[in-house]
Amino acid sequence: MNSFFKAILYTLLIIISIYLLIAFWFVVLPLILFLYIWIIVSANSNHKKIMEEYKNEEIIPLENDILHSMNKSLLDIEDVKLEDLDPKNFESIKVYSEDDHFMRRLIKYKPTEELFFYEFNEEVDYVNGNDPQYRTYILVKDEQEADEINKLDFLQILKITPRLIDDWRADDTRTTKWIR
Repeated sequence: MNSFFKAILYTLLIIISIYLLIAFWFVVLPLILFLYIWIIVSANSNHKKIMEEYKNEEIIPLENDILHSMNKSLLDIEDVKLEDLDPKNFESIKVYSEDDHFMRRLIKYKPTEELFFYEFNEEVDYVNGNDPQYRTYILVKDEQEADEINKLDFLQILKITPRLIDDWRADDTRTTKWIR
């Protein structure tokens, strides 16, 4: 009789083990996967909300944060410095195109209220991961002129002068200069 109860006990243990294994695969694992996806999606949406709130904030420069250009037109600055092209110095007026590697906008240079057609182009370097980036700034008189430039393709834009370029090549060399 003793071995009969052992057999029933072992059978019950096997049945319970199989039940727990099935419960893990069909209940616990999907629940963990759902929670993981939910956390990632909510974190991404929170990040977007924070970035939207930050984008709309007015940036107040510090008293000793003197801009290189001293409110001169960017066109008048021969040796444009990186701090002149700091994104906080610009306000986006109109977005023509925007994705991770290509962007076109009408932007306003805050210190002088000048309008620029802005193009950003990034080539993906799949081998070394050091993606070259090219930025072009073209001074425009109004939104209509920027709209006309936006109709041009990349090669036609390269014919427009004067234009300010800020190129960051894959070898980490950076060129910022006016093409006149």
